[in-house]
Amino acid sequence: MNKVVTTEQNELGIEVRYQGYNTVFTAERIVAAFMTELARICARNECVASDIVLSIPGYYNEFER
Repeated sequence: MNKVVTTEQNELGIEVRYQGYNTVFTAERIVAAFMTELARICARNECVASDIVLSIPGYYNEFER
């Protein structure tokens, strides 16, 4: 079961079982892995994805971003 933890740098982290080990990933790394997988799916289906836009509400504070 995945759980949310605080990293050594006092950031939000997600503990997952990855390649046989319990590993903590930051939210940024999870989003990066997700975007990389989307690009691979797109390449397999012969479509072109050159730009990706992420929208973040202006009222979010720095921690929420």
